[in-house]
Amino acid sequence: MCTVSENAKQDLKDGLALYNSDNNIGLRNAWNIIQAEWKCCGVIAYTDWHEALKEKVVPDRCCQEHYQNCGQNSTNMFWNRGCFEKVEEWLDDNKHLLGTIGMVILVVQVFSLLIVAIGVYAKVQKATDTVRDTFLIDPAVVLIVVGVVMFFITFCGCIGALRENIRLLKTFSFSLTLVFLTQLSIAILGFFYSDQTRDALGKFVEKAIVHYRDDLDLQNLMDYIQKEFKCCGWNNYTDWSWNLYFNCTHENPSSERCAVPYSCCTPVPGETVINTMCGFGVQTQNYLEANKSIYPVGCADKAVMWIESHLLLVGALALGLALPQIAGVVLSQILIAQIQDEITSEL
Repeated sequence: MCTVSENAKQDLKDGLALYNSDNNIGLRNAWNIIQAEWKCCGVIAYTDWHEALKEKVVPDRCCQEHYQNCGQNSTNMFWNRGCFEKVEEWLDDNKHLLGTIGMVILVVQVFSLLIVAIGVYAKVQKATDTVRDTFLIDPAVVLIVVGVVMFFITFCGCIGALRENIRLLKTFSFSLTLVFLTQLSIAILGFFYSDQTRDALGKFVEKAIVHYRDDLDLQNLMDYIQKEFKCCGWNNYTDWSWNLYFNCTHENPSSERCAVPYSCCTPVPGETVINTMCGFGVQTQNYLEANKSIYPVGCADKAVMWIESHLLLVGALALGLALPQIAGVVLSQILIAQIQDEITSEL
């Protein structure tokens, strides 16, 4: 650890010699900002500038606030503590805050990578069985896309803040704003154009029903939705005729003709083994008959009923999702403005 610290100090000292170079304006501005903000001079002490510049002079940004052009004057007029020591002191004073921020960023990035890994694994596992029609609604693809977007945004924010890189911070701010506006637009359109939204979701569910036996992830998703919402199909249980295996036409040779998945069935009290054939022949029954063994109501109506009965929860979730995004955009813009002001003041 000491070796790393000493090497870092030496590298910083070597960089001081380039302070007056016209090709290193960025380095000069960086040192000016650091020394003015941290009230320090040089790496270890002000004498580092004497060694680097080959003369007994220090930059004006080493001067204390009430002195101007003190570089060649008494050491009482400029900061005599080195910047490396000040940084170490600041890091020690804020180690708990930095640790918390670091852990939050680490958790988010690990979570995003985990999502990507799960998505890739799921996609690879069923690569030979997946059909192209399900690509855009494939849960594995959705996981991969969400994970990559999350990692990209958090990476830009983390590195941009640590390096004070305006481009990365602007990318972070723009990406977060775009995600927020997309979510807001979807919510507004879904509210004001509820019929069109219902039709769009209906097309998604129709594809999921059509490829129910082709895609294991879609199958599990549909089973989960139907069991949790206690529903069957999108409009009603007869929607399962969209599926090749469950189609209720006389020409269908499948043994599952006119059936519905077991997830449509109402649970039998005391039953320990799932009867996967409980929905066989249900599509030939009328509503009252089907109601004895399955959930006859479509998932569209059940979803609307659930939202209406859980408006407070939906609002809290929406607020909990929006506030961190808004805070991220605002804080990144504040940091960008501060960095730009510091750069402008040095020019």
